[in-house]
Amino acid sequence: ASQAAIAEHAKPSLSDEQQTVLTQALINVNSTTIRGVTISTVLLSADGFISGLAAVTKDALDLSSSDIFLLAVCYEATRGNRGGGGGKKGKTNGNKHGNNNNNNN
Repeated sequence: ASQAAIAEHAKPSLSDEQQTVLTQALINVNSTTIRGVTISTVLLSADGFISGLAAVTKDALDLSSSDIFLLAVCYEATRGNRGGGGGKKGKTNGNKHGNNNNNNN
């Protein structure tokens, strides 16, 4: 997809930041076709949270020749505006039961 096509398609609904993510997603996408289904994945990093990534992913799907488009954007969460121990959840990420794994015997 060309920059002009991306800009034209994304302009009405995406912010500048979202358009940048869309451009990076389309540049860095990895695609695989399995049994006639094209699956595209991309992992990007950002300085902080970016809202509206569902719209970015939809536009990436529409602009690519993919049947499935998985977009992941990683960023380091900050405690700044959350207050009240907002960073605690990250310690048990991926384990909804916390550190109780050894107590289930």
